[in-house]
Amino acid sequence: LLDFYEELGTAARMPQYNPERHTTEDVVRQAIIPGSKAEACAFAELMAPAGKRPDCMVTHTWGSLFFDLMAAVVADALGDPDYTMATYLLLCDIGALRQMLHTRGTRTRTYWICAFSVNQHAGICESDPHLKCDSVSGFPHPTCDCGRTKFFNTTAPTYQGRSVNCEMNKFTDLMSFLAAHNPRFEQIIVADSAFSLFQRAWCVAEIAQAHALGMVQHLKVLTKEDIATQEGALRGLRVQEMEASRPEDIEEIMREIPDPDAFNRELQQLIFDRGTGLLQAWLNAEQRMARAGH
Repeated sequence: LLDFYEELGTAARMPQYNPERHTTEDVVRQAIIPGSKAEACAFAELMAPAGKRPDCMVTHTWGSLFFDLMAAVVADALGDPDYTMATYLLLCDIGALRQMLHTRGTRTRTYWICAFSVNQHAGICESDPHLKCDSVSGFPHPTCDCGRTKFFNTTAPTYQGRSVNCEMNKFTDLMSFLAAHNPRFEQIIVADSAFSLFQRAWCVAEIAQAHALGMVQHLKVLTKEDIATQEGALRGLRVQEMEASRPEDIEEIMREIPDPDAFNRELQQLIFDRGTGLLQAWLNAEQRMARAGH
């Protein structure tokens, strides 16, 4: 993952990359999809041809900065509750960062990130129905002519109304499988300063599923102040108002929630519970780090 990041902004991969402005969607459309076009496979297959089960699933939103995603993953590997230091190291001293990861023994820790692990050539690559544009240039995102067959939520063959071959409607199934085979399988929740992932239907579904499976969950934020700033918005979350890039995703997720109001109450408890909530767990980790620093 660090090798991929270091190539961004060079002639080898997305030379126009700007860490302060380009989103994960920009990177998917202009680096991940073109970089895996020849094989028409998931980019993760190029990164680890032999395959490897992940240690951790990363929940994030494509609309946030790709740099924040990278920094949050690095922060997890460093054992940090926020990604402030990871941000500095990625920008200023990747050599020192690599050495720190080697010292901690986490250099080969494996993360499941949908942008890399889902085969975009079996789904979205050839079209962009929302006509999204590059966050810097304003030019439309390129599309791909790899020619691979595409599978969406209801593409035949189906089972119980869901496409068997689609890779984009199985995140919660994936989590259940991996958690069943690895009791230490964890979830990293990447929050940007606006906490926008809590408005995304798939992200919230993944968070709820990880909680139901008893997975260890780690919230990663840029700064402690972001939590205080966004608390009011978090307390007003309603699954009925959440968004997704594809309307069929919202329909599929809502079919799995028989009582949305009960789900909303459970979501509030998951986030705010003073004993086991995500924010309390983050504060506990932050306090442990503060004590370790004295």
